[in-house]
Amino acid sequence: MRQGINIQVNIRIQFYIQVQIFLYIFQQNQQHNKQLICYLLFQIKNNNNLFIFYLIKGELNNQGQKHGKGKLWYQNGDRYEGGWLNDKKHGQGKQYFKNGELFIGIWQQGQRFGYGQYFFSNNERYTGNWLNDMRHGEGTMWYNNNTKYIGTYYKNKKIWQWQIYRLLWLGKRIILGPWKITRTKKIKKRL
Repeated sequence: MRQGINIQVNIRIQFYIQVQIFLYIFQQNQQHNKQLICYLLFQIKNNNNLFIFYLIKGELNNQGQKHGKGKLWYQNGDRYEGGWLNDKKHGQGKQYFKNGELFIGIWQQGQRFGYGQYFFSNNERYTGNWLNDMRHGEGTMWYNNNTKYIGTYYKNKKIWQWQIYRLLWLGKRIILGPWKITRTKKIKKRL
């Protein structure tokens, strides 16, 4: 039996004008464990001027969905590198945004979940927990005016008590302080 690498190209045309080009590598003619070398999706709709372009490099499951490790380049200049599960971002990953922002962390079912870091284009950053694509739980926010907030988020909003740290530059020394505890709106849980 001849062993080696077989290359297969599939082209599908769907919906208005949507062209998908797949380039697979199969080991020993077995279709499972296929690795997607390149995936291009062009979607053109004339009336609404809809032009969508994706470039993907990674792995697919048997249904042709992104699954495993891979990279996705979006038409708008954003890029994702990391884990996939049934066509959704899942596990450890990095999302690079065209405006210079970056998220490094954990994804679940296509949304930021668990621990992650978000770096803003203005040099501010958030490090902490995420739930359903929102800052949720314990977190730390660093602002570009040398202020650091440590506290709790609920659906992207600061709640409970926050510790505020401000770095003061005195000659060659850095002094951390003074810090204060502030109170923000409490959210009551309804039973």
